Amino acid sequence: MIPSKHEFDNVISKILSRNEYRHLNKHLSDFINKLKEKIAYWIFKKLENVNWDISPSIPEKLSTFFIIIGILLIMGIIILVLVIINKGFERARKVKEILGEKIDENTTPKSLRNRAAGFQEQGDFRQAIRYNFISLLLLMHEKRVLYLEESKTNYEICHLLQENNFAEVLIFQDLVILFNLSWYGHQECPQETYENWLDDFNLVWNEVIDYEKKNK
Repeated sequence: MIPSKHEFDNVISKILSRNEYRHLNKHLSDFINKLKEKIAYWIFKKLENVNWDISPSIPEKLSTFFIIIGILLIMGIIILVLVIINKGFERARKVKEILGEKIDENTTPKSLRNRAAGFQEQGDFRQAIRYNFISLLLLMHEKRVLYLEESKTNYEICHLLQENNFAEVLIFQDLVILFNLSWYGHQECPQETYENWLDDFNLVWNEVIDYEKKNK
């Protein structure tokens, strides 16, 4: 009644072929295969040492039931590992666009801040706020403070920062408010207001750097 390794592999292959796992890259798949081999080896060794013929009166279905339970347990462990590892891979993915700004291989938080500084010198504080804010979001993504998706709203980002125990989440919320008023609300931003916003921006920026150091 011990399931063959081929049957075990088929069960695991069905799990890995589901839509939610198809995007996993080769490195993750290799890791899962190695994990699967180790777990399979362990379970088969344990099952081989079990005396399934303890009593002729024990129904065959009973041993089958326990084998199925064991396989389901292994499946649960593998799925849990998949979820945990997949979160790490998702957060490391390259973001392609932030708030309508295309992000390519040459785009960095620093290059975006340089663009913001250029608009600041021209007195265009609305654009300066936008590029500074985008640079901060990209920095958060790169430092794995959060994982950015195009569908995420600023409100959802604030919520994620709270979940991740980000220290300056309240200040970040203030940054979001002025960004929304300036960019989406098309409101004029006086220089003094911008400079105060920039001071708060720098506090959050530095906290992102510290967050990475604390969580290494």
